Amino acid sequence: MSAMSRQEAMQKLAAFKQLHSSKIDNVLTNRTLYFRFEPGVDTIIGSTGFEGCFGVVIVSARGCVVAHMTPTGNSVNNAKAKIESYYNSYPAILDDEKAYIYAQVNYFSGPNQGNVMYPELYGQLFAHLKSLHSDGAAPTLVKYVDPQDVCHDPKGNPLPGFNSDNAEYASLVVKSGADQNSAPIVQFITTDMQYHAVRV
Repeated sequence: MSAMSRQEAMQKLAAFKQLHSSKIDNVLTNRTLYFRFEPGVDTIIGSTGFEGCFGVVIVSARGCVVAHMTPTGNSVNNAKAKIESYYNSYPAILDDEKAYIYAQVNYFSGPNQGNVMYPELYGQLFAHLKSLHSDGAAPTLVKYVDPQDVCHDPKGNPLPGFNSDNAEYASLVVKSGADQNSAPIVQFITTDMQYHAVRV
């Protein structure tokens, strides 16, 4: 179920799609990239295809790092090393930053409902980003689900009232602020959007 109304979720989904369709750069799977925000230039970065993958966004008014990694030790370790190298190379840019982890959670009811998939890897990412943050702040968790799970029971049988053809898969987008004193925009496809997108 969703804590957000259908109207609000669909409005947010429409706004996300509009911004994501304008993306200039795309971060592919198992890539970790740094972007500097230039005054007066719109920088819009997207990443799609999160099916069990982790995403990381580290963003300040002056630049950002976006990572997309498969849920394996090698992929996460490579991303951690790359993120740390960007912190070391651009400390003035990645200052007063906000950090996000985008992670799939278990949709089905039961003791693990809402829990992050691959919790050990998530814990490593969480601890690493917290240790790198300029103020030691913890990263914010943003959750997504497999939208097919919303439309089916645990045995894979279709559920009435849902249309899997309208499934929205996890994606993210970052847009630089109007200037280096303005907050950038960070948006994600969230569980609320995914739930309401497939309801009929």
